[in-house]
Amino acid sequence: MNCYHLKDWLKNDQADPHPEAEKFVNDTEVLRVCRDLCNGLKHAVLDEHRRTTSYPMMTTTASVMYDTGEPTVRWLIVLDDGDERDMSTVADECIEAWRGFIAGLPRPREPA
Repeated sequence: MNCYHLKDWLKNDQADPHPEAEKFVNDTEVLRVCRDLCNGLKHAVLDEHRRTTSYPMMTTTASVMYDTGEPTVRWLIVLDDGDERDMSTVADECIEAWRGFIAGLPRPREPA
């Protein structure tokens, strides 16, 4: 949720606003997936007019893995094309996308 809403915080920062954050989300596939997940969670379903990815269906699920002998829960995003994405990986990709965006922002000027 915070990865998606960072765009609002950046846009509405009174000291150093960045309205281009909205376009960045629109242009970044992993952040659009994040947005669709957030809107689907907020509204219980993702209405067609809110969808920003090309996936008509996107669900989340948990699976239990026993790779190390101990149970490990993996939270997955399942897209309608059968693609499964690990939520931790999606979160990491979102964070890296935002790091790149923020690194490219001009430094605010020091007050005189």
